[in-house]
Amino acid sequence: MLERKYRNDCLTLLRMIDKGEINAFVTTYSIHSIETILDRIGNLDALRTFLKSIGRMKGLNIYNTDLRDELAVIDEMAVGLDFDDALQSYVTKKLNLQIISFDRHFDGIEGITRLRPKDVLSAEKTTMILRQGSCPKDEKPGAS
Repeated sequence: MLERKYRNDCLTLLRMIDKGEINAFVTTYSIHSIETILDRIGNLDALRTFLKSIGRMKGLNIYNTDLRDELAVIDEMAVGLDFDDALQSYVTKKLNLQIISFDRHFDGIEGITRLRPKDVLSAEKTTMILRQGSCPKDEKPGAS
């Protein structure tokens, strides 16, 4: 997944989260999405490594949604977001965070500040939400 244009920025950001230099949140939905991808390609070693590594990251918080959250996500979809993006938007707003994503769907969404990894690397210490797809091949609208 990190064999892409923004690989170095993404790796630097993940290292900072790992050390606790940046405080970040990830939803269980995003984690499950990555688990599904690694399962589909049959890379169980990478899946094991992924789960162990995120469990040790000092600056990573895992947000578990409940049914109330997921029902509220439906309202968030009214602005044209699919369920995944609406979930990330909802959690970002609920926890008063910024979102790290190359997905331009988040631009113009009220209450959302979208940052790219390079933006975070040049900013002061902050708390944000990470989402699956934060490091795409390029910055095309809808890329995730």
